[in-house]
Formats: sequence, C-alpha cells, structure tokens
Amino acid sequence: MGSLADRKMYFEEFCAAAIHILHLEADEGWKHIVSTAFEHFKQEGNRVISNEEFCKELCITRPSALSSVHDCIRDSDGKLNLFGFIKLLGGSIRRFEK
Repeated sequence: MGSLADRKMYFEEFCAAAIHILHLEADEGWKHIVSTAFEHFKQEGNRVISNEEFCKELCITRPSALSSVHDCIRDSDGKLNLFGFIKLLGGSIRRFEK
C-alpha cells in the first residue's frame, strides 16, 4: 500500500482500509492511508448527511456526544469531513490530530 500517493485507491483497497481502520492506526503511515481513502470517498460516495442521520449511524444518543457531531459535518455542504469519515470508520480522531 505504499504507492497510494501515486494513484487512485481501488474500491477493494478502500473497503480493506474501512474494515481494518483500527489495525491501520498501528501503522506509521496510517494517516496518509486514511486521507487517501477519504479522497476516494469524497469523489465516489460522499453525500449530504444530517446530524440526526450521522448520530443514528453511530448510535449516538447522549446529548453530550451530539455536540461533537457538528465537528464531523462540513457547514458548507452538509457532507462528512475527514474527521467525520474517521469517526464513521470507528477510528480515533484524537490520534489523527497528533
């Protein structure tokens, strides 16, 4: 997977990254891999999502957690941003920010 920066990610690679996000976090280059997967997602499948729909998808019900949802969806077009994508995959946003 070291050559992802030089080409598009195939759908199978995207699925593998999505399914194994927690395993990827152990890899030194995981930020780049997830960013590349997100670029593919933006081009091929990102769509408008409401805060309620996002919360439902992640099984978020606590009011305190609902406020963090606003950080996951772009105000400009209502689509997931990179952090929302990572959250949806089950990864750790805090680890990505470091």
